[in-house]
Amino acid sequence: MSKQLFEDVPMFDVELPEPAPEPLKLGDRVAYDTHLTRTDSRDRKGPNRVWTTEAYPGHQNPGGEGVVIGKRTLSHGHSERDEFGWSYSATEHFTAYLIAHSLYRTPVLVLPENIKATP
Repeated sequence: MSKQLFEDVPMFDVELPEPAPEPLKLGDRVAYDTHLTRTDSRDRKGPNRVWTTEAYPGHQNPGGEGVVIGKRTLSHGHSERDEFGWSYSATEHFTAYLIAHSLYRTPVLVLPENIKATP
């Protein structure tokens, strides 16, 4: 379908990109594939704090359904010790959603790419 603005200038069809998904809001019902866990590792500089979707040994990070109850900014980074004590330095920041999946369990942190809104 082409339109003409003027008789001698044709207008070509343009494919519009898909609209970006709306951000999740407080109280939205969602399904998730896996959630984040914090792991610590050590190197010469000191302990590193890293968030991962891999489960602890002997545990699982199963998906589930829940309700969005918050949004958090998390970071990967490392700790160093100097003459004043320990200090944490972030190396990367990212956003995760806080999902309540049970009245009796701690909410889980889920990356936006692992979440699908459900009706």
